Amino acid sequence: MPGRVSAKRRRGGFSQPSPKGRMESHSAGFPGAGTFAFPGSLGLAKSSDVMFSFALAFLLCGHPIQEPAPFQRFYVEDRLGRRIEAYLSEATSTQPQPVALLILGSGCQSVFQARGEQTLQGMQHYFLKAARGKARVLIVEKPGVQYLDQAKRPGTAEGADPVFLREHTLERWGEANRAALAAVLQRKDVDASGCLVAGHSEGGMVAGRVAALEPKVSHVLSLAGGGVNQLFSLAELAARPQPKDAPDDGEQRRQRVFDGWQKVLQDPESTEEFWMGHPYRRWSGFLISSPLQEFRKSKAALYLIHGSEDRSSAVASFDAMVAELSADGRAMKVERLAGKGHGFESPSYYGPPNGMQRAFERGFDWFLKDLKPRQQW
Repeated sequence: MPGRVSAKRRRGGFSQPSPKGRMESHSAGFPGAGTFAFPGSLGLAKSSDVMFSFALAFLLCGHPIQEPAPFQRFYVEDRLGRRIEAYLSEATSTQPQPVALLILGSGCQSVFQARGEQTLQGMQHYFLKAARGKARVLIVEKPGVQYLDQAKRPGTAEGADPVFLREHTLERWGEANRAALAAVLQRKDVDASGCLVAGHSEGGMVAGRVAALEPKVSHVLSLAGGGVNQLFSLAELAARPQPKDAPDDGEQRRQRVFDGWQKVLQDPESTEEFWMGHPYRRWSGFLISSPLQEFRKSKAALYLIHGSEDRSSAVASFDAMVAELSADGRAMKVERLAGKGHGFESPSYYGPPNGMQRAFERGFDWFLKDLKPRQQW
């Protein structure tokens, strides 16, 4: 049995990674309620203050680590030859349990954060709480991000390690999550008859990509995950009326989004040139697709949630996706939350992520209820 580490803040407080091609777990000494730097920044200048406040609210609601730790760290090699670091929650039953993968949004922060001598865990705490002991939770560290790394500005790639700047594209991040999930689904203590992949913000599209790559994904929960191509969302958000706007100011801001994108296209692989908080390589790596395109690649059941007042991911983009999927004849569960923002609270809300917690709970209820008949087949 792997030994546990102290709940105190500790970098490198785990055993060495497993040999290539093997999955090896190590106990992680940091459960508890938690915090996570804002997981869905799109880098828009006009909305950055709102997003940073949301991040700070999460930081303020962190809790000290408790023992025993509910997560185990493990490593697995993906198809690109990279060592992927991930965390799987402990089993709460002697019988195999289903697994739910959580994919957070943009930014180079670790899924765990430090405050003084305390280690705080992020949104996976709320996700695990929502599972109510009926499913195991999996979360993956982004390649190029080290345990306890923090972004210079939450939700962005500012100050990121060069490895992260190179690795964070839709294709490569999707593969990292697929590899971790595939390894977990091979375990004897995991029920692989169906699994849930949930993604918030940028993570919504990545969840769709993972479902397309891994046929065993039966359910996808997209939380404020956008809809059609993100370029449309960026333009819509930029054009939102501002209090002191002249008649054409909104359209000028919209055009600047497309002008910025043209600059990205001139050097799409650059990790040194930045646009709205992220390197050109990230933008060219994600704007090649959309949640809509990714969802069309799999047969997974869909649960799509978005707030009507989301200032980070335009609800018009979500609406367009729902219309397209409906026209395809795709069955799905849809929630359009009136007056709610990117974290499913009012845009001015400052406090614990209660709205997200409730969304997680609804997502698990949907998944587990649907999974029961499958388990009887």
